[in-house]
Amino acid sequence: MASVTMNFANTDIAQVARAIGAATGKTIIVDPRVTGQLNLVSENPVSDEVAIKTLESALRMQGFTLLQDHGVIKIVPEADAKLQGVSTYVGNAPVAKGDQVVTQVFHLHRESANSVLPILRPLISPNNTVSAYPGNNTIVVTDYADNIRRIAAVIAGIDAASEPHIDVVQLNFADAATTVPQVQKLLDMSAIGESDPTQKVTVTADPRTNSIVLRSGESERLKEAEALVIKLDTPARTPGNIHIVTLRNADATDIAKTLRKILGQSNSGDSKDGSAQSKGNGAGSSHLSNSDGSLPPLPSIGGTTSTSSGASTTTGASSGVGGASAGAVPNSDDQDGDKGNGEIVADVSTNSLIITASEPVFKNLSTVIARLDQRKVQIYIESLIMEVSSDKTGQFGIQWLTTSGLATLAASTTNVGIVAGFGNILGTKGLFQALQTNSDVNILSTPSLLTLDNHEARILVGTNIPIETGTYSTNTTSSSSASAFNTYDRQDVGIMLDVKPQINQGGTIRLQLYQEDSSVISGTSNNAGGSSINKRALQSTILADDGQIVVLGGLISDSYTNGNSSLPWISKVPLLGYLFRNETKNREKTNLLIFLRPVIVKDASTLANISSDRYGYIRGKSLDYKSENWTQKDDTQPVPPPNNGNQPGSEENLFDLTHIEHKINAP
Repeated sequence: MASVTMNFANTDIAQVARAIGAATGKTIIVDPRVTGQLNLVSENPVSDEVAIKTLESALRMQGFTLLQDHGVIKIVPEADAKLQGVSTYVGNAPVAKGDQVVTQVFHLHRESANSVLPILRPLISPNNTVSAYPGNNTIVVTDYADNIRRIAAVIAGIDAASEPHIDVVQLNFADAATTVPQVQKLLDMSAIGESDPTQKVTVTADPRTNSIVLRSGESERLKEAEALVIKLDTPARTPGNIHIVTLRNADATDIAKTLRKILGQSNSGDSKDGSAQSKGNGAGSSHLSNSDGSLPPLPSIGGTTSTSSGASTTTGASSGVGGASAGAVPNSDDQDGDKGNGEIVADVSTNSLIITASEPVFKNLSTVIARLDQRKVQIYIESLIMEVSSDKTGQFGIQWLTTSGLATLAASTTNVGIVAGFGNILGTKGLFQALQTNSDVNILSTPSLLTLDNHEARILVGTNIPIETGTYSTNTTSSSSASAFNTYDRQDVGIMLDVKPQINQGGTIRLQLYQEDSSVISGTSNNAGGSSINKRALQSTILADDGQIVVLGGLISDSYTNGNSSLPWISKVPLLGYLFRNETKNREKTNLLIFLRPVIVKDASTLANISSDRYGYIRGKSLDYKSENWTQKDDTQPVPPPNNGNQPGSEENLFDLTHIEHKINAP
């Protein structure tokens, strides 16, 4: 009901507030800083709500605002309104209206709050604030309610315009991975000076489905990109379905076997190289590889490391010279199925794969090939075998022998003197013996090798000796003479290191290894059972970190023996008995320790550093060598050249023999 009549001409703000408060029944408090005059005139009575709204609008034009707090109305300067507990609303749809100051919290869904903030700042009243909180992508605005409604509309328009448009185009003929760079180049607008982000199109490939994913902030731009991809997805003009893939790192034969397993095909015809089948089969070979060129399994401690002499095996089918050798012709039983999925042939001479398959099958295989054709990590393994032996022998006393026995013993030992006998009684004489011997041996072996991750490797420095395994007769009748022949097996004796490393996640190295240090015992080659062999071997599987020194095992033995020889009864006589006693003592101690250190070689520079270190050591030894010959002496000694060309990218050949001077004087 209209009950308030306003007729204020150049009236102080405080007086107007008191009058309207009395008319509407409201309590209105005026801040002391609020000064000035108002002109409020209404021709007809107005309602209480209209009277308050009219006062609020007039105050806004004077730089003041009206706040309502629990039924009490406060008139304060506009700049202080945000500090006086204004009403706060959360959400992108404002509720408050009119000229009251409120705070609104907006949450952006697509656009960045920091990006929108510079756009909104000019729209806010000078005395009010707007700020962004990147943590949850929100914008906080304190301003008049009517202006906040306008800002809400601006934010909604910006946030909606940032909605991405995404489309997926399935390719039927082209390859997604190779098509993406071409599409990106054609859709690049920077070449014509276009920098509008809404015109940018993001193009990515999905190799799993052979699709191209398009994303843009403008729907029309997205349609243009989709039309371009469809035009490029056309069949190739070159007829046929034969593809050649040249590998950069992996072995074509191994990759071909893996791909055939994926397609469910047979690998029975695989062979890396026909020439490898004729190697390592005859007697006297080193047996470092099997007949097909592969390494034998890690040996056990009790077994031998080679097969019997003369035995040979043939694995796989022989390949032609320079031809495609890996499964060029599938089994007749599998021909129908193999051709249905495609054929895979490895060309050894160019390390390439020849794949006959439909386009979808080839695309799937290409993805597998790209993942498998990676440079493998290498592992450098250093090993140390150290054995320290000590043998101490002592002998003291008088030994009574016959004249002939005394002569024999005196000729083979170290003696102090011969004690006179008792004339011709019993024909004996005494030998006074005082002997002490000390012998120390320090055996140090440091085998090392370099191999690929998950590939078995072996190093052997030693001798391949024959071991007799049996004797056979050509005639079994006892009445006639029989000619017999012997059969032999051959065994490697020396320093051996067999290892198969595998790098696990986190950089740890799993090592399956066998290490042996063996030698033929001197003087046993003519024994009836063959030579006797000293063997120290270790077989284990361990885990080690990169560059960590690991102790593989050790053996400490201590053997002590003593004895004496004496004449009965008389040797027990005090003092006199010492003339009829001979005492011996022997002590042998052996310490054997085996250490190993694996190093992961990830790049060429690491390998160059390791090689340079070892090469520098050998070159230093060569430079320090001095011949002891006086008459037959060389002008210069062969010395390896300086290691100036062992860094990646260097053009100098490390082993160029023109760097080595080797002059020998004529006799």
